[in-house]
Amino acid sequence: GLRLAGQPGRAEALARALALAARFDAPWLDRWFTDRQRRNEALAAHYGV
Repeated sequence: GLRLAGQPGRAEALARALALAARFDAPWLDRWFTDRQRRNEALAAHYGV
């Protein structure tokens, strides 16, 4: 699965997801991934990760 914000591999995971979205012309995937990243960052902030 995707890692929480601030951990190694986050940029690579983002790049892979964006490349996948572009290849399949799926803007919904980009929106889903961005939303998930925001949720992960909120969780990380809440739990002090």
